[in-house]
Amino acid sequence: MAELTHLPADAPADAIAAVLDRDGALILDAVVAPDLLAELKAELAPYVAATPVGADGFTGVRTTRTGALVARAPACRPLVTHPQIQALCAHLLKPNCERWRLHLTQLIRIMEGQGAQPIHRDRWAWGAHLKGIEPQLNTIWALTDFTADNGATQVDRKSVV
Repeated sequence: MAELTHLPADAPADAIAAVLDRDGALILDAVVAPDLLAELKAELAPYVAATPVGADGFTGVRTTRTGALVARAPACRPLVTHPQIQALCAHLLKPNCERWRLHLTQLIRIMEGQGAQPIHRDRWAWGAHLKGIEPQLNTIWALTDFTADNGATQVDRKSVV
């Protein structure tokens, strides 16, 4: 698995954009303060507990996917409006659009016994006709330890660039 560049949460937006352009992915460390993380977990817990597992190998038969996080958890809102994320949206998306839109918020819980999800690119959802532009910017906010052992997203830098 590729090693991603780590930057501090307060790294300048242009430095973050440069790493994204170079590598296709990066990690911002310690963006979410511990008190906000605890609040977010508490707000989402009842929804996560009520979410059924996936129905197939792609969504995961030992995985839950809880959506509508912005509507369900006010603590989620500062994350989607975070200045560094807005700067990355402006950098990556704005050259090809007038404005961008939040498409999806989802908490994915991978439970013991779930195999790895097939390698894929989320941008494939937009079809193969989009050439030379990036239609989306994905962020992953780790609410728990994020490791290969517990199902963390796999990144192949060659395939993200």
